[in-house]
Amino acid sequence: MQSRRLHLSPKLPFGWVDFPPSVNRLIGLWWLAKILYPERFPEDLRTLTRDFYQRFYHVSIDDRQIDRVLAGRD
Repeated sequence: MQSRRLHLSPKLPFGWVDFPPSVNRLIGLWWLAKILYPERFPEDLRTLTRDFYQRFYHVSIDDRQIDRVLAGRD
């Protein structure tokens, strides 16, 4: 059965799935996998996002910022 949901991919500071090609595609693959197969990817996306931004952008983001990023809007 289709759930008919629309998911906006995160795009801060750059697109996670589409444009421009960047390191964000690494976290974008995790995000997409969790959207499509949540039972196969039990990892916490919030923790992955926090770790990714620390490792690749050298910034610590708080819960409010993670919410904003994962919302898929500017």
